[in-house]
Amino acid sequence: MKIHEYQARQLLVAAGAPVPKFEVIDKPEQVAGALKTLGTGQVVVKAQVHAGGRGKAGYVILSDNAAEIEKNVKRMLAEPMVSKQTGPDGVKVQKILLAPAVDIDKEYYVGMVIDRAKNCPVMMVSKEGGVEIEEVAAKNPDAIIKEWIHPLLGLEAFQLRRLTAALGWPAIMPSRRHR
Repeated sequence: MKIHEYQARQLLVAAGAPVPKFEVIDKPEQVAGALKTLGTGQVVVKAQVHAGGRGKAGYVILSDNAAEIEKNVKRMLAEPMVSKQTGPDGVKVQKILLAPAVDIDKEYYVGMVIDRAKNCPVMMVSKEGGVEIEEVAAKNPDAIIKEWIHPLLGLEAFQLRRLTAALGWPAIMPSRRHR
């Protein structure tokens, strides 16, 4: 299953996790209303596509200018995003996430995919952030820590401890699961 950032945020909100404000739009005419809801200040505008390289391709921008944001939203919705991962035809942008910009002290990468060779999910983490995770994987694969997850048992406490330790986070003890 592939989900976009806005969908992940929606799932986290539904689960009661604290999530910064955000708006999702699919038409340039929605920019003004979204900005009014988000308030003043710099906003990050992110095309919601299943491909990396959005920033380098010009599909993640920061701005505090409503006219500039609307102009970029029009462009993003009209022109396919082309990056190393999309091929020359690119991918069509259907949705755009807008959120207040935040100061980032440290960026981490946390991801999960299906390992088709092992027929199970694998969770991956890295202290080196996610913006250039493909380059991290190519240049320093040891910087990405992986834990394969048993499809029936799920993520075990010892695996969670390994992953959080790899990120340099304090030890956490998940609550006991009822089986």
